[in-house]
This record gives sequence, structure tokens and C-alpha cells, in this order.
Amino acid sequence: MTYEDFADKKIVLIADEAHNLSAETNSKLSKTEEDDRRNWENTVVRILNANSQKVNVLLEFTATARLEQEYPEILEKYKDKAIYRYDLKEYRLDGFSKDVRTLQINAPLMERALSAVIISQYRRKVAEKHKIALKPVVMFKANRVSIPKEGISKEHNPQIVVSSIFKDSFHKLISELGEKHLKQQTVIKNATLQKAFQFFNEQKISLADLVLEIKSDFAPEKCLTVDEDKDLEQKQILLNSLEDQNNEIRAIFATEKLNEGWDVLNLFDIVRLYNSRDAKSNKPGKTTVQEAQLIGRGARYYPFTLGEFTDAYRRKFDTDTQNELRILEQLYYHSVTNPRYIQELESVLVREGIMPSRTVQKEIKIKSDFKNSDFWKKGYIFLNSRKENLGKDVFALSDAKAEFDHNAEINIFQLPTREAIEKDLFVAGAGAGAGIKAKIEIRDF
Repeated sequence: MTYEDFADKKIVLIADEAHNLSAETNSKLSKTEEDDRRNWENTVVRILNANSQKVNVLLEFTATARLEQEYPEILEKYKDKAIYRYDLKEYRLDGFSKDVRTLQINAPLMERALSAVIISQYRRKVAEKHKIALKPVVMFKANRVSIPKEGISKEHNPQIVVSSIFKDSFHKLISELGEKHLKQQTVIKNATLQKAFQFFNEQKISLADLVLEIKSDFAPEKCLTVDEDKDLEQKQILLNSLEDQNNEIRAIFATEKLNEGWDVLNLFDIVRLYNSRDAKSNKPGKTTVQEAQLIGRGARYYPFTLGEFTDAYRRKFDTDTQNELRILEQLYYHSVTNPRYIQELESVLVREGIMPSRTVQKEIKIKSDFKNSDFWKKGYIFLNSRKENLGKDVFALSDAKAEFDHNAEINIFQLPTREAIEKDLFVAGAGAGAGIKAKIEIRDF
């Protein structure tokens, strides 16, 4: 097929991930990005313009349009072409996304990996308790596909983690997992981990039983490596069906292959295996921006209904902070304790609309005598139910189609007098102390 084949045809092009069509427009792309994408944008533009009557149509869809001031060329290109903008911020505010959280644990790499596995299993058991079908997935994200040419020193370098090496270490961790490893996790100071073990205890799930479950659920055949070139077709099938009941994949090992063109509803944990920063001039670096975009791909809400909550696709427990089901509405991005990096990442998440700009968690201590009162134990808090605003299309009084004119005849001088008082009235500009006395009648209207 050649470009000439399109000359006499009316074509509608539908472009997903359409930010890739701005390679020639965006002067801020790296040389590699420019080389990868220039031909693609040029090809689409040539097909679009192939018909001399200019009747072809191009519809673009993207979650990263780059319509910010820092991309002036792209902003200029689309300023009179954008049809509809529904970005991640609106998506989150409407309740269609997970509540994204960062989770920092100051522990060695494999202990952090185990923490993520425990939280994932906690999430699965909460869902089972409430008869919700859920198989949560954990992504372990490395920053190297293969060993660097200069090799890796015998001493662990936290800035470089090779996906294949971590995968082998992870399988070894799971195969040798014992109760002692879980006991070590119980002393880690993290609220979510503590809730998990409290839940296991309440549900009579012993550490021995938990070990057996984890060994079964995270066995090698239930883990998927996307960076290796073998069995690509089968891997693609598994990746695209992670939400299916017969798909038992619980863990994914990846570097950058899933940064674009992939999202999954039951991804709840992303573990950043390496510990590095690429910020420059106090601005988040390219890697941090890509990590934020990856989080956005896992932020779609996992739908479920429960009792009075009949809207499957929206968050239900934003204001019910103690509800154990909140864990089914949260995505955790795990990292080693690194406050500066987390600050940079969260600034990008806020900018992209994935995370709210002001989220403050405060612990409020209640006095013991109040907690022992009947009001605290048995009292009720009444909340208004939410109903659809039927006047959403009313923008002016005339749109409401209501009768506003009403005539009434009344003589205000015949209204009954409630009281009469005398007041000193001071007249402005009449000099100090100048005034008159007046009797003021206040009438009942």
C-alpha cells in the first residue's frame, strides 16, 4: 500500500496514545524519542492530507496531551482543535480512579518486596471476606533489563536493579519463606502492614497458613516477566487478561515495556526496586515523570458493588476512613524511604491530576471518658443521601421554567406595630454632637 492509494478515498484516522503524533511538534523530545516517533507522525499527517479535497478526519485520544505552558509548540498546535478535555484530575474527582498513595519503608530490598506481597494478600483476603472477586496484581519495577557492560559490583548498588536478577531473588525468597520472615514484618512501623496483620489475626489466619498461601499465590508459574523476548505472544495474552478469573498471575517483573499502551484494573501495588533521583534544578526528572505516568496507568478503579453501594465504578469509602474495604480502592507506590524523591514524584502526580494537591492526614486523640460514653458507643451520625442534580442544565432563571411573577396588594401603613422606640440620630457633617430625636416604629411584616 502506498500514499497514492489514499488519494481518492475519504479516510477517518483514529489515533490512540496520540501524544506520539507530536514528535515533530515537540522540540523537547530527546534524540531517541525524536527518531522513534518522527516517521510515525509524518506518516499519519501524509495520509490525513492525501485527499486533495481535504475531507479526511483525524481523531486523537491521549491521557498525556502535554497541553501545558512548558510545551508551547504543542499548545499552539491544539489550541483550536481540542474537542473535549477530560483529564485525570476530573477522572479522579468524579471517583473513577483509585486513591493513589506512596508507601515508604526503610528496609532492605527483599524485605520491601515481601511487604508488598503481604499487603497484596491482605487486599485479597478483605475482598474474599466480603465476597468480592478480586485477584490483586503487584508490579516489581526495575531500571535495568540486563547487566550493565561495566558489570555489577559485589556490593549491592541501590541505584541499579536488574529485572532478571531480582526475579531470581524473589523466587528464592518465596520458596524459602517461613514464619520467621513474617514475624520480622510485624515489627515494621507502617500503618498498612500493621492493619494487615491485625486483620489476619482477627480472621484467624495464622502465620503458618499465610506462608502457605503466599507460596502458592506467588509461585514462579504465577509470576510474569515482560522483558524477556521468549513466548511473547503468550505473555501478551496473559497481560491483556489479568482481570480474568482463570488468569492466576499475581506478580509482574518489568522495566519500561509497560510504560505506555497498557493499563489494568486489578493492579494495586507498584514496587520501585531501585533508589535513585534524576531531578535537576529542583525539578522532577524524566524518569520521575515516567514513573508518575505508570502510576496513572494503574489508577483506574477496580469495579465492585456492595449492599447500598450500587455504582460499581466509583470510589465508595473516601469519607469512611476506618472501613477495611478502603484497601480495595487504594493503589500503593512502594519505595525505600527517600523523602526528596517522594516529594518530587508527588508534585508530578498532583500536576497530572492523579493525586489531590492537599491531602493531610491527622491523628485525633479522643479522651477516654468520651470514648466510654453511650454517645460514642451507640450514637448515630446522619448523612444526607446523594441524588442527581436535576437542574444541571439550568444556567439562568429563564431556564428553570418557573413562574416568578406574583402580585399581592397590601397597605404597609396598616400593618400592626410591634414596638416603638426613640433613637438619637446623628447627621453626618452637622458637627460634633449635632442630632435629632426620632420615633422609630418597627412593624411586623
